[in-house]
Amino acid sequence: MNDFADELMELLTEYTHEVGEKISKAADRLAKQAQKELGEVSPKHTGKYAKSWHLKRFGESGSFRIVLHNSEYRLPPFLENGVEH
Repeated sequence: MNDFADELMELLTEYTHEVGEKISKAADRLAKQAQKELGEVSPKHTGKYAKSWHLKRFGESGSFRIVLHNSEYRLPPFLENGVEH
């Protein structure tokens, strides 16, 4: 009976690892697609804001998060509200 339990646990561990890897790859693809789309729809006056979208991944497969941010943090208020004269 112990052999069956050990083999079952090994198969479940392998399956969990494979699923985690596929989820991780899919998340990376989606994040890169979001980054690309944000660059395409961002205001293009100089192009600096559109080009400054970055991805940062935290953690490993199984427990991770991906953060998409713009390094030009000073530009959004001007883009939203315009410049007052």
